[in-house]
Amino acid sequence: MKDRITRILERWFISEPALFQVLCTHSIEENGSMACPVRSGRRKVEYNPEWLREMGDEALDQALRTEAVRILLGHPYQRKPDACSQQAVAVGSDLTVGDNYKFGNLNIDRPKDYELQEGQPYEWYARRIQEMLHPSSGG
Repeated sequence: MKDRITRILERWFISEPALFQVLCTHSIEENGSMACPVRSGRRKVEYNPEWLREMGDEALDQALRTEAVRILLGHPYQRKPDACSQQAVAVGSDLTVGDNYKFGNLNIDRPKDYELQEGQPYEWYARRIQEMLHPSSGG
């Protein structure tokens, strides 16, 4: 699996230098216990080998691009809005990426999936999702 990721990153050296550089600042590690194909955080990009076996190279490229964009944007780990759960910041990050970046057929949530306005910042999405998860009694 690491060989597939390395080949993708080698192509990015010329075609996507910013994405290449940001992923090169992180270690790439296997984590079979994750419930997703790829995730980033704590200077690591982790991958689930079972999920990656099911993905073609183009889908893996798109998943890695998404994580590189998250790292560049500093979320959901560095930029965490106050009073938002990990689930809310993760979904808020997905909505931001899904709203602004088109990586082919990547299946990622978009604001319309939650009946939210498009074009909003990450923190706004995270707070709206938090409200949906735990609505206040004050209305």
